[in-house]
Amino acid sequence: MTPMEKMLNQKLYFCTDEEMASRQEAALEILYDFNQSRPFTPTGDAIPTLDITFTPTLT
Repeated sequence: MTPMEKMLNQKLYFCTDEEMASRQEAALEILYDFNQSRPFTPTGDAIPTLDITFTPTLT
């Protein structure tokens, strides 16, 4: 079973795969940007929703 399959099946895995590491880094960047956004804009609008689908894939 590959590390990606283990992760998707909620099993213990070691992230030794370069692709998984780069995906995690990209996700952490998005999470950081979202967490650093202000709750309301000066016009009173709420935080813009993320237009990103967080869907794990095996490819």
